[in-house]
Amino acid sequence: MTAVANDETYAGKEITGIRIGFPYGNTDRVIIHTKTDNYIIYTSIGNLQNKITNFIKEK
Repeated sequence: MTAVANDETYAGKEITGIRIGFPYGNTDRVIIHTKTDNYIIYTSIGNLQNKITNFIKEK
């Protein structure tokens, strides 16, 4: 993982991103950038970006 960020747009800014989950009614859209791909995670789990960032820092 090279970066983790929130995305406030409905479908995600990343056109070529791999989408995980459904955008319907979910509050958070988290973008994970890797060396090869971008992932858009649709989730109702609050504060997911911070949880992923903390996990990366612990490793």
